[in-house]
Amino acid sequence: MSKENSNSDKKIRLDDIKTKSQYKAPDGYFENLTASIDKLIDEEESKVEESKFAKVVSLRKGWYYIAASLAAACVVIAFWVFPLNTDNNPELLLSKVSNDEIIAYLAYSELNTEDIVNELVSNDISVEEPMPEFELSNEDADALLDYYAL
Repeated sequence: MSKENSNSDKKIRLDDIKTKSQYKAPDGYFENLTASIDKLIDEEESKVEESKFAKVVSLRKGWYYIAASLAAACVVIAFWVFPLNTDNNPELLLSKVSNDEIIAYLAYSELNTEDIVNELVSNDISVEEPMPEFELSNEDADALLDYYAL
């Protein structure tokens, strides 16, 4: 207890503490300090002024969005103006095919007249307009057979 009291009873004076300078400024540092600070401030201000006027903004991303939007709009307009053919009516589709194309198809297919008649009868399909009767000479028949390569 005597040690604690003796330490607490002693008063320490700041003047009694030895001071030791841990840091030392270079010679002439404070003399040139204001000039170097002013120089740094001027450099920063010039960078800020240059960045105000010389900033380059890339518009490439903006153009990509504009191009994509225009492409999507063109697709929507194209489907609106030219709708997909949703009409699958066989009579309408066959009406667009010429008689010559049908004859050419039948000439190259393996169907014969008997198969066609059997299909019409089995599906109870009637021909609304009767076939006109006509006379065909042997020469005309040969010419037609040669023309259609039969």
